[in-house]
Amino acid sequence: MNTVIRLAVAAGTVAAGLAWTAPVEAQTTTLRFNNFLPMTHWMNQRKILPWAKMVEEATQGRVKVELTASTLCPPVQQFECVRDGIADAALGIHGYSPGQFDLTRVIEIPGIEKTADAMGVALWRVHKAHLDKAGEHKGVHLITMWVQPPGILFTAKEPVTKIEDFKGRTLRVPTPAIVEVAKRFGATPVMEPATKVHELMSKGVVEGAFFNTDAWESYHLQKFVRALTEVDGGFYSASIYLIVNEKSWAKISAADRAKIMDCCAGEKMAAMFGKAWEEMVANARANMVKDGVKINVIQGAERDRMFKAMAFLQEDWIKLAASRGVDGKAAIQMLLDEQEKYAQSIKKTN
Repeated sequence: MNTVIRLAVAAGTVAAGLAWTAPVEAQTTTLRFNNFLPMTHWMNQRKILPWAKMVEEATQGRVKVELTASTLCPPVQQFECVRDGIADAALGIHGYSPGQFDLTRVIEIPGIEKTADAMGVALWRVHKAHLDKAGEHKGVHLITMWVQPPGILFTAKEPVTKIEDFKGRTLRVPTPAIVEVAKRFGATPVMEPATKVHELMSKGVVEGAFFNTDAWESYHLQKFVRALTEVDGGFYSASIYLIVNEKSWAKISAADRAKIMDCCAGEKMAAMFGKAWEEMVANARANMVKDGVKINVIQGAERDRMFKAMAFLQEDWIKLAASRGVDGKAAIQMLLDEQEKYAQSIKKTN
């Protein structure tokens, strides 16, 4: 081998060595988050976008979350949308998928919720202790779950004061549990996602809607809703999940996955999202009062009578849980206990 060739080989060997030992530039993973709400909706502005920023900051920019300009899947198919890889991430409502999240829907039992942040934390803890083994979220990576404030009833003209007032009304219902309640109370249920309520009310398809109070503003229902009925503990509640596709999650380094689960997941986010929702409810209710909306709070004997008529939901859920190997009574008691623990912990820090 002559001198020129020997030098060339040596140079190539050094270059190869440098290429091998040079630090590899950190890869950026972008999660495409399916967005079925208007970008200006407060759920995006006060929950999803702040969460995306937290994820990016926790991973020093190595993981980014980008919301789609329009939805890739209908609101009722968010789980499938992420599981099947159409989107990398999404939020979805458990109650929109009858039969799939029957255990997680313990949250829909009437009258058991204190506040959204307290119940969200309690639900996450109950999920880890009792429900996770049932595998209802199998096929995706579950980031967190949170809960809406106690569910209310909007009506077009007059509020409800007693069970008999439901008879003959056509009402939008959000979950299978409230479908059964509406039927037992003599109403006709129309089960549609939140995004359809404005259309249903504006066209007179329904004369009322089981919903969350902030929807009066966020879904622009001011023209059609002139009455609000509340009951302590809520007619129902609903839980929401935030999930990531398993393959997309696996593309993120183990270290960054740990960072995300530590900073931006679980009960920490359940509390944050729930508190934000309670603030929106308080603002909307105050504006309803200013606007002259008729408000009735069902209390005393009529409240007791109403919840007695809805007790079958809790009984049915306990039986269902037993068929899935879950101690339903223990799970419900834990929901109540953990809410109280959380409420007490908040009082101590304030």
